[in-house]
Amino acid sequence: MTNYFDLSRFINILRVDFMTSFRKVLVSSGAIIGIVTVLSLLTGLSVGKPVFAIEFAGILVMLNGFITSATLFKDLHQKETGQMLLTLPGSSFEKYVSRLLFSNVGHITISLITVYISSVVTYLLANLFFGSTTALFNPFAWKVWEIIQTYFIVQSLFFFAAIYFTKNNFFKLILSSFIIQTLFSLFIVILIKIIFGDIISNHGSFHFKENFMNIDIYSFQVFGNNLFTLLKLVYFWLLAPFFWITGFFHFKEYEV
Repeated sequence: MTNYFDLSRFINILRVDFMTSFRKVLVSSGAIIGIVTVLSLLTGLSVGKPVFAIEFAGILVMLNGFITSATLFKDLHQKETGQMLLTLPGSSFEKYVSRLLFSNVGHITISLITVYISSVVTYLLANLFFGSTTALFNPFAWKVWEIIQTYFIVQSLFFFAAIYFTKNNFFKLILSSFIIQTLFSLFIVILIKIIFGDIISNHGSFHFKENFMNIDIYSFQVFGNNLFTLLKLVYFWLLAPFFWITGFFHFKEYEV
């Protein structure tokens, strides 16, 4: 078990990963604070009172997290840096989990601090220049944690793409996601056509006059509820672990 996971060795890998990305994290966090603060103060020029741009801040930090996750294994696909990563003392499990934690738990923690600092700066400048104050960011609000849950799920796709694709990870994932979504939508349409084909015309409308007495409205409700429950189960509980586990086995292939 020591060869597979050692706490002191794992902490050292965490430290190396953090120091490697520290400058990039510092620059991106500073840029987000500056952009959100300026945008929030600009609202004061149009409406007379600044409003902290919390929605825009959320979009920026999530987009930054997705881009970071999609490029996190860039060194793995380059010959010299790839050898350094693979020969770094530690198991493949430790190296993989280290970057996984950095891209989700680490990024979320840094993002919460970044947005809070941005709200404080906006609060102080709004009071200084406009004589009014803005709302301070509450990292413990329920809506914030709903967004964090969504980030955990979507981030897993970008993290997997960082390992699977050798170049242009971010854009290749966007294209792949579009294709998968299109195929999934087509699958749902075909499934509905098979199940309810006898009451659906070739033009996509229902034969209410011809088959009205044969239509079982309850079957529609059951089908819809079961499909929705299944999709929620897959999305909230299975999607992220699937990509995390699949990504780990793909990462191990580089060490073979």
